[in-house]
Amino acid sequence: MCTTGRQTQALEVLQRLRGREYDATAEMNQLEAQVWADASLAPRVSDLFQPRLYKPILIGIALMIFQQLSGINAMLFYSVYIFQMAGSSLDGLSCAAILNTVLVS
Repeated sequence: MCTTGRQTQALEVLQRLRGREYDATAEMNQLEAQVWADASLAPRVSDLFQPRLYKPILIGIALMIFQQLSGINAMLFYSVYIFQMAGSSLDGLSCAAILNTVLVS
């Protein structure tokens, strides 16, 4: 059954879409069954604790920790000063903007 109580309205819309002579109840039941099946496949937090996901999750966490420990935040914070001291032909802010754009993409 439709959980929002709008089953009759949905049936009317299906009949309007398919034509008045079409019996839309079978299609309505099929759509409802598909909605219930899709809802039962919704991801849960407990899905993260499956043994097959341990390795990818640990790799992702290790990469984030390595990024923080590598000093990337300090480099980004001082990027304007670094580019100015390096004698870049572009403005330091422009170089920093380009650098951040490249890092985001």
